[in-house]
Amino acid sequence: SKPRYFAIDINKPNRGRVVINKTYYGLLSTIRVLSNKLLDKTLEDLHIEPNTCEFIRETMLSPEKGLRLFIGETASGKNTTILAALLELVKRDTMKIVSLEQPVEILVDGIEQINAETDEEFELNADSLLRQNPDIVYFTEITNRTAEAIMKQSNTAKAVFSTIHANSVSKVLFRLQDIT
Repeated sequence: SKPRYFAIDINKPNRGRVVINKTYYGLLSTIRVLSNKLLDKTLEDLHIEPNTCEFIRETMLSPEKGLRLFIGETASGKNTTILAALLELVKRDTMKIVSLEQPVEILVDGIEQINAETDEEFELNADSLLRQNPDIVYFTEITNRTAEAIMKQSNTAKAVFSTIHANSVSKVLFRLQDIT
């Protein structure tokens, strides 16, 4: 069979991600279109409950150091929530924020975004982040391959933001045990 090619014309300034996996019968592809309009969203615009918005602002965006995990299922809005929260800090212009993403999906003015295309690039960039002297480090996801680097960063007197796939807070501990 001949390969099939396709294109999608969205007519908007969007970015996206294409994931292709080989299956027994051919290729499986998933296309995720990410609107840059997400950058204009506040926590309230994401339909987050007011008390949760307050919790995020008081606890997650506090100057305290350490790891802040946003948990949920795939496509539940974890990274979108982090970016909306970090944008509040960007607007204050008081902190240096650096991200290490695999891949960078949404471009954010005010955040120094590092794109890591391979696990090796991720590890090398994670090791050199401290020399950038950020106040906040944002990693897109804790996985088996990224867990060690993220845990090292969270123990270095920096505020570290990341996500983890889990169905509940109690299951995060089991996920962390599985991946470390």
